[in-house]
Amino acid sequence: MAQISIRIDDNVKEQTDLILSELGLNMSTAFNMFARQIVRQGGIPFPVQLGKVDIAETSSREQIVARGKTALSELRYEASQSGQLSDEDIEAEIRAYRKEKRNK
Repeated sequence: MAQISIRIDDNVKEQTDLILSELGLNMSTAFNMFARQIVRQGGIPFPVQLGKVDIAETSSREQIVARGKTALSELRYEASQSGQLSDEDIEAEIRAYRKEKRNK
């Protein structure tokens, strides 16, 4: 298994960690899911464009979590429509993460 290192803005990392934690995921599992989708779809699995959400505007943990849950729901829907990532695949990733977390 390969290991990678990335640089990310502290604020973005903190918000990402909060959202992923609420979803029962960690950064490693989320990025593995992302990488698998890149391979399956032959590109970035979502539109890459200027967004409407300004990270600096995020004012509360609840908003961060709500946006994360909305994004996950949208990704699940898109994946189910394209047949690229099933709910079973997502659940398997979550189970693997939780098992890894329990064994630490």
